[in-house]
Amino acid sequence: MEKKIRVAFFSHDAHLKTGGNLSLLSLLEGITKLGIACFVFLPAEGEFSAALTKRHIPFTVVPNFFWITGYTEGESNLRIKARLLKKIFQRIPFFFKHLPKYIKVLKAWKPDIVYTNTTAIFDGAIISFMLNKPHIWHVRELKGFEFKYDFGNAIFRFFLKRASAQIFVSKALKNALYSYYTPFKAYVVYNGIDIPKEQNDTKQQETFTFSMVGRLQARKKPDIAIEAVACLKDKYPHIRLLLAGGAAENYLTYLKNLVSKYGLGNHVIFLGEVTNPFEKVYRQSDAYLMCSVNETFGRVTVEAMMAHLPVIGYKSKITGTKEIVEDSVTGLLYEGGAKELAKCMQKLILNPMWAEDLGKKGYERAITNFSIDAYTKNIYNIIQKQVRLA
Repeated sequence: MEKKIRVAFFSHDAHLKTGGNLSLLSLLEGITKLGIACFVFLPAEGEFSAALTKRHIPFTVVPNFFWITGYTEGESNLRIKARLLKKIFQRIPFFFKHLPKYIKVLKAWKPDIVYTNTTAIFDGAIISFMLNKPHIWHVRELKGFEFKYDFGNAIFRFFLKRASAQIFVSKALKNALYSYYTPFKAYVVYNGIDIPKEQNDTKQQETFTFSMVGRLQARKKPDIAIEAVACLKDKYPHIRLLLAGGAAENYLTYLKNLVSKYGLGNHVIFLGEVTNPFEKVYRQSDAYLMCSVNETFGRVTVEAMMAHLPVIGYKSKITGTKEIVEDSVTGLLYEGGAKELAKCMQKLILNPMWAEDLGKKGYERAITNFSIDAYTKNIYNIIQKQVRLA
């Protein structure tokens, strides 16, 4: 009997609220069915560990520490550096404290490959180097936006170039990090999304509803969506915007003050975190807004397309949205701010049949290019190749 390939995965989070972990769970489930033995390192028990237990995928808990430092736009370099230095002095002893457990588990489990699911943690990269194991690094984040690598770009470049395979979630992200990877080792694999079951449309027919799903953060630009609704509310009093996702208290207050300022209390609805966005958000919507200027892929963009929604997305060189949404074919792309977004929203309001047609074509594109099966098979082939080359 042929020996099973064994892969040890490193995850940065214990929850299932981020696109990275949701994609990892789908991958683990898919490649396990294809005959690959999987083991997962988690920083804590939680939703992810419960999901792994349900699927009979072994895991162990080893606390980790992010190797990146976040910052806000306009924050002084001095403050960023002070926080960075503090974290470095915390992280080094923290890593070496937990290193023996990593080594003990890996030597006992004997993986063929180490796989890190994000660039937020370097543990897998360092340990694979120490054990001389092939390392696959799944790159989902774009450096320079809201975070910096604590040990500098040179260290990140060294470990990323050393990786046996570098997987990027979009061409835009791969191009943005062109000096950080080795071309013949680099792959673009779009995240896979579960195709939802068809459900009855329960949306209020007298309204035209736009929506956004995901944590409400400044970089996601929900304020631009609110301002766009403000541009349209007098002409189209039936317009609505659903905002689904948690938020930091100060930012949520800012958004609610913006709604109050423009008199949008009947137009903008804060849903908080939702457990079933297909039923509670997408099925209640006519179109979806992706306003982020640095979305490396956009899992929720594909989810919306799989719910037959046309997507209005921000177009830029550093966003993967333009690789998902085909302008005037499966949705609309815009550049600029709230006024430009409002113009696209108005086009859909005035042409609901066209909007519906865009949504149908978006659904067809999504199930063809962004399914779980395609995602799983692509990464399965990359894993097999690395084992052959090892």
